[in-house]
Amino acid sequence: MTDSDSSNSDDEMVLDVLFYLPRPRFFRDRSNPLEDFDDFDFKSRFRLSKETFVFLLHLIGNDLRRSTNRSFAISPEIQILVTLRYYATGTFQAVIGDHVHVHKSTICRTIKRVSLAIGRLRPHFINMPRDAEEIQKVQTGFFQIERISKSGWGSRLYPHTYTVTKQQYWRKISKSERVFLLQRTGYM
Repeated sequence: MTDSDSSNSDDEMVLDVLFYLPRPRFFRDRSNPLEDFDDFDFKSRFRLSKETFVFLLHLIGNDLRRSTNRSFAISPEIQILVTLRYYATGTFQAVIGDHVHVHKSTICRTIKRVSLAIGRLRPHFINMPRDAEEIQKVQTGFFQIERISKSGWGSRLYPHTYTVTKQQYWRKISKSERVFLLQRTGYM
């Protein structure tokens, strides 16, 4: 074996080792939208005011705090903001991750964690009717607000659901919207 052959094989081995080494981790600075945006821009991006966000943070912030010394954990504020942005836009998780400089799998886990924490608040903020009298009161209230009919009332699975008839919907939309719908469906 010649000297040049051994140096080529050594070079190839070094290149193989370097190629398969894991990429170094970079911890980027994360922006804080509470400081970056004024009240109007904050509400237009996250669909909540800053005051409501702070209230929500006080309710679920401790549930979201991660006790880790291993890595640069995402703060509860950023976790809630990421989830609110996802709710507000419905965009891809990779896009939201690019905005706060985290991977899309982290965004996925964050959205799930925050959604479950918000869901645990349900008994404190959502009250469903408990008896027939309360159900009747809610039905009457809906009918008085928007003239919503009870055509779905006979359903066993969802006896409290309401549907708007085609005639009610057709009367509510403007003439230009009607023309657009008829053209789109091929009836014009």
